[in-house]
Amino acid sequence: MTFMHAGLALAGVLCVAIPILIHLLLRQRRRPIVWAAMRFLMEAYKRQRRKLRLQQLILLALRCLLILMLAAALARPLLQQAGLMGGTGRIVYFLIDNGLASGTSDAPGTPTALDRHREAALAMLGELGPDDQAGLVALGGPADALVTPASSDHGAVATLIENLTTVDSATDFSGGLGRLNAELRAAADTGSEIVLVLLSDFYLASADVSQPLTASLADVGDITVVASPPRASSPGNVQITGVDPLRSVVLTGSGGVASDQNVQVTLRRWGPAVTEAATTQLNVRVSDAEPRPDDVQHQQSVRWKPGQSEATAWVKLDSTTSEDGATGQVLTASIDRDALPGDNTFRRTIEVRESLVVGLVDQRRFGSGPGAMSKTAADWLRLALQPTTGTPVDIREIEPAQVDAPTLSGLDAVFVPSPHLVQEDGWRRLRQFADRGGMVIVTPPAGVAVHLWPDAMERAFETGWRLARETGAEGSDNGWRLDENTFGPLMTLIESELTSLVRPVVIDRMLAIEAITPGTQTILSLRDGQPWLIAAAPGGESRGEDDGEGRGLLIYLASAPELEWTTLPAMPLMVPLTQELVRQGVGQASGAWSTIAGASVTPGPMTTRLQRVGGDEQILIDTQRYGQQAVRRAGVWRAVDDADHTRALVAVNADPVGGRLEVQAEGVVRTWIAEAVGAENVNDELGSGGVAWFDPAAPARILSAEERGSPVALPLLIAALVLALIEMLL
Repeated sequence: MTFMHAGLALAGVLCVAIPILIHLLLRQRRRPIVWAAMRFLMEAYKRQRRKLRLQQLILLALRCLLILMLAAALARPLLQQAGLMGGTGRIVYFLIDNGLASGTSDAPGTPTALDRHREAALAMLGELGPDDQAGLVALGGPADALVTPASSDHGAVATLIENLTTVDSATDFSGGLGRLNAELRAAADTGSEIVLVLLSDFYLASADVSQPLTASLADVGDITVVASPPRASSPGNVQITGVDPLRSVVLTGSGGVASDQNVQVTLRRWGPAVTEAATTQLNVRVSDAEPRPDDVQHQQSVRWKPGQSEATAWVKLDSTTSEDGATGQVLTASIDRDALPGDNTFRRTIEVRESLVVGLVDQRRFGSGPGAMSKTAADWLRLALQPTTGTPVDIREIEPAQVDAPTLSGLDAVFVPSPHLVQEDGWRRLRQFADRGGMVIVTPPAGVAVHLWPDAMERAFETGWRLARETGAEGSDNGWRLDENTFGPLMTLIESELTSLVRPVVIDRMLAIEAITPGTQTILSLRDGQPWLIAAAPGGESRGEDDGEGRGLLIYLASAPELEWTTLPAMPLMVPLTQELVRQGVGQASGAWSTIAGASVTPGPMTTRLQRVGGDEQILIDTQRYGQQAVRRAGVWRAVDDADHTRALVAVNADPVGGRLEVQAEGVVRTWIAEAVGAENVNDELGSGGVAWFDPAAPARILSAEERGSPVALPLLIAALVLALIEMLL
């Protein structure tokens, strides 16, 4: 269309030369012929020459102006786009909610919310005039600007609207408005009328009116907002909000072995269903990356009481790890299909290892094994890490001076019973190891009067802890005793046995913990409340959200595992405590390897891309270990390295926020929108700078009431006609 009008404009300009050429040709001199009355005519011509020349020039100007008027009338859209003519068309942006809640349907087989939004958008798009321009933003988080700036190609915009699909992330209104900020400001400078069409059901899942929209357009100018009215009722929704295995790392030893897996599944209800008693069928499956018919499954019923909105179910699975699942397994929980099927499935990956590799930082000793009273902390730790020959834990001896990146690579955890021998650079290397998903366990050294090493550890790990400088001893013969009732989350699997295991442990000496930060886990504490065994992620409270979920773990035991300090090494608690710290701690340190749709994935080191299981979709990973685009759809992904080896499995789940199907009042939603765009006129009629609901039964009517311009400018044609009449009279 633009090319055609540009050609007409050029042809019109060239046609202006026609009357000029005629005028010049008529002025060519001819050979004079003298005849009798010539003298009288020449005298009359001389008297009227100036008047005739002025008349000819006026006639020439009128003819040129006539052709220019015709060309401008035919090329009006091009001139308007260039800002050379007033009365420009509207700029209309369609913001369509294709977040998780847009997959809601009132009943099986009925159109989804997104189907209704698409139909309304196409109807409105069909009412736009040739002068109007249309843009498109998909609000499934993070919001995606599909057509910006607005385009006059309505057919292309319609195709994109038809191809919109529901994603599994929550709706992102703030991001959608933010993406249009610069475009709307540029449009306001041209004087064009700006219309925003918001298509959503405005459930709590899509528009949390308690949180103001962060992308404010109040200072852009007059913006007219046309929106679908909020839904007056909700079909209700049951969603799975979490699947948490008690052990996120499975050790197989040599070959696949059967292992029990205890799984906690959390469910939540929204909408009118909360007031009713109901039963939900839960199915939990453990499989390799791609499910198979013979996968282990467990089914059970979850019963809801009237008014109950949350429920927890515990499932015990007997799984067998196959060679195909050497990288990891996937726990998949699903429930009955309801009005919103997108959040009826939740996945969680389980890391599968043949064994764990643990480093032990201590000076190497030679000779025969020492007696019980002369064993060092490192000796007791070796026995606890490998109580039997079949224990799937491999130990690597590390000299304190050799704590460097090559030595730490390939390890899952590092015990540091001699921290006073680790240099400043060694602590920095241990911090880098933890940031990559490793676990570091530190105990105070024996035989040291003043402890200065905690300063170096704190500078590297930034936990906010403060440890004593000198060892404290209990003056009584009974020593300190451990609290038998309170235990940290790392001890969940053996919590039922801990009461009897901690009772006989006596603590005579310890390097006390004087201060900890709120993010610190207290795993074991003394009866007087003093923490004795603590854990925290490196960086403490200063750790940013983008640093990865649960990456790295630092654990501190306040007593050296030696008999001069505590009876722990000789007690039954020593082996299960050490094994749980390693197995559960490594799982927590390596992260959950799961995220919600709409978030950027932060995979582990050496990962170069994410490959969707069962599909061709890929996401490249940049040098900072962040996905170059957000994952908007739930599923299982492989973290792949340069050699095309699968490093781990990553589970992406529907955002639970997107499933909150709670209705909201029209007035509250209208005010929420108006505050973001600075609207003053809030009514049901379309007007400049207002917020109006359209009729869902006839969505196009609210835009068709506007005057639609003609591609040919009527005033220009009238002006051309007047010029033609004047030319005829002259």
